[in-house]
Order: sequence, then C-alpha cells, then structure tokens
Amino acid sequence: TLPVPRHASGPDLTMLFLGSEGTLGVVTRASTEVYPIDPPWLSTALLTIEKELSSGISPGDICRMSGLSAPTVEKTFRKKLGTSIVAYITEARMRKAKSLLLNSNLLTKQIAATCGYKSPQYFCRVFKSHYGISPQALASRTPRN
Repeated sequence: TLPVPRHASGPDLTMLFLGSEGTLGVVTRASTEVYPIDPPWLSTALLTIEKELSSGISPGDICRMSGLSAPTVEKTFRKKLGTSIVAYITEARMRKAKSLLLNSNLLTKQIAATCGYKSPQYFCRVFKSHYGISPQALASRTPRN
C-alpha cells in the first residue's frame, strides 16, 4: 500500500518563545502533516502531490521542486513506494475523486477539475479503468444527504 500522511507530534513541532512580559510560551507549528519516509525530499513531494492535485501536478513539477533529475526521482519512487511517480499521482487523484463522489454533491466535471483533469471525459475513462465502475455509476449507488 502507498503511504498516507500522518500527523506528527513531539517537541520538534513546537517552538518555545519568550513573551514581551518575560513569560514563557509554546507555539505549535502550522503544518504537522508528514510522511514517515526518507529521503526528506520524498516526504515533501508526497505532501505536495496531495495538496496540489487540482493544479494538474506532474512528474516534472516534482523534479523541479526537488532539484533532482527525472531518473533519480523515478528510481526513488519505485524503490521506496513500489510504483512509478505517474502511477502514484494517478492513485492520489483516484482516491480523492472517489472520496468526493461518495461524500459530496459535486458534478463529475467539478470532481475532474478538483482532481487535476482538464477533460471530464478523460477523467471518466481513467476512473472506470481504475475502479471498474464509472464515476456516475458510483455516485448513483451512493445515498446523498
């Protein structure tokens, strides 16, 4: 299975500060999501993929962000995750799409755009290939509030 972000905890996620009155305080850092995986750039890449799905993030974007070559990024994805970067991005898009279909009243074209697909038709083909059911069929089988 592919890694899922978790919330980290511990002293490294807080900062001590000295207030203007000389009082000691603690501030929790804003972002506490991490992927428990090395190298650190891969953890950052996985979080970026999850957060930037709607922008149509690509393997090239990950290479530019990490400052590494495409073969290095691809080799690391395959070694650490057992899948290609393209397959990982597609899986993340499909998970998000399925969640939106089951838990929202968004139209298929809205879900496609939210998951980074410019073409709703292409999104539907990828979804059906991935899950064996069309997005519309899945949505129609799900009771809505």
